[in-house]
Amino acid sequence: MKKFKITHRFPDIEEVENKLKEITKSQFEFEIIKDETEAFCSADGILAIDALIYFEKNWEEMLLHPGVYDIIKGSIILLWIKVYNRFIKAKSHKIDGNHQIEISFKKKKDGEIKFNLKGDLNNSQIKEITESLFEIASSEQKTTDLLSNSDYINPKSKKPIVLMQYNKEINEWEPLNYKEIQDYINKKINDANETYNS
Repeated sequence: MKKFKITHRFPDIEEVENKLKEITKSQFEFEIIKDETEAFCSADGILAIDALIYFEKNWEEMLLHPGVYDIIKGSIILLWIKVYNRFIKAKSHKIDGNHQIEISFKKKKDGEIKFNLKGDLNNSQIKEITESLFEIASSEQKTTDLLSNSDYINPKSKKPIVLMQYNKEINEWEPLNYKEIQDYINKKINDANETYNS
């Protein structure tokens, strides 16, 4: 029996639950948990995440089952629409709302690929964006290449984790480059030291 889990902070996701109940007819297990805490702990610490979706081992087989992929994809889109509405509401009230969904796929050798769906993404493209993340996660070659590149691995995590973010300018998923971030920080520190010592 394959399993995935959704942890969320929405008052009601009955529409999503009803969609996912169709999967039980195919003997696939899922779990939905409401979390009342202010934020979830993600790969990069505490973030304002509205929902965490976690796919355990062998989830690839689940997506090959007739109709299951469409149901899961549709459920993620429904959750994202809720996130988008929260983002727009926060923006209209001039509140910095960093609303997002984190989707995590557990790969072989305990590696994980995480995707962040943020509320400021293009509403008309969410279907294509969701399909493209599944395409990456399902590709053994792409995920192996990502998990093999030390520049993309979170140095603070105990296991290999790659965080993917959607680049709206080029309409593609890109891995967060921790090495570039650290190099930038080191450069700023060195520049500050040189200025102080000059």
